[in-house]
Amino acid sequence: MIYFGKNLRFLREKEGIKQNKMADSAGFNRTTWNGYENDNSYPDFEDLVRISDFFGIPESVLIRTDLSKNGYQVPEKTKDGNLVEDEAEEYSSLKSEIEKLQRTVDQLTEHNLLQSEKIKSLNEENASLNEKLKIQSADQ
Repeated sequence: MIYFGKNLRFLREKEGIKQNKMADSAGFNRTTWNGYENDNSYPDFEDLVRISDFFGIPESVLIRTDLSKNGYQVPEKTKDGNLVEDEAEEYSSLKSEIEKLQRTVDQLTEHNLLQSEKIKSLNEENASLNEKLKIQSADQ
């Protein structure tokens, strides 16, 4: 099944903008865009690629996937309409660093717990030895 027109409408409504503004932003006139959204016409390959690039969604996904139902995450855009690729890469890198730091924190926490247990054990041993010393001192 072809979902192209439905997907264009979904993406536009998700952005919360009118058809004429979407058409203008994507580089089309409103009549052409309206034809696409209503499945009255379809873009040629060049325009399909342009629409795909505009939304940052592969052509096959725009055509064959019902975006309104499958939870497809539309790539975020900046205020000027460009895809936020640098931010996505930075986010991924930061996420990786955070995961590494969390592993280090977990290791240190485990190490500290082991050290605490050793200290507790040594304190108990020390208390026991002190008791023995008191008993020996009392016996003398």
